[in-house]
Amino acid sequence: MEPRTFYLLVLATSVQGFSWEANLTKYLTTDYDVEPRPVLDHRHAVNVTFDVALAKIVSVDPLTQTFDTNLWIRMYWTDEVLRWNSSEWGDTTVVRISSERIWRPDILPYNRWAGRFLRNVKASIYVMT
Repeated sequence: MEPRTFYLLVLATSVQGFSWEANLTKYLTTDYDVEPRPVLDHRHAVNVTFDVALAKIVSVDPLTQTFDTNLWIRMYWTDEVLRWNSSEWGDTTVVRISSERIWRPDILPYNRWAGRFLRNVKASIYVMT
């Protein structure tokens, strides 16, 4: 049996541990205070619009005439503090930030049937320039 020669070609690429989005998120949330309204002038209002989208009907009970659903509640507002020039951040125009890290409107969904507010709802927030 003849010996065979094998060649192993290794292509090394440089992996840069850099993310425009991660660095921008850090820049935006450093020293950001979640308590005050996100306005540059205290006389400005924060207009919040929202919509509700039905994601799924989980169950229907015809006897009690109730149904369980999964809903998406989407809220939109302008945060005057979270600003950046996208050309300075690798043309990044959108970042995703955990809802605990930025100001949120004090709007809590109320489940009338259960008789309680829905608290501790976690959400991702998309911040756009």
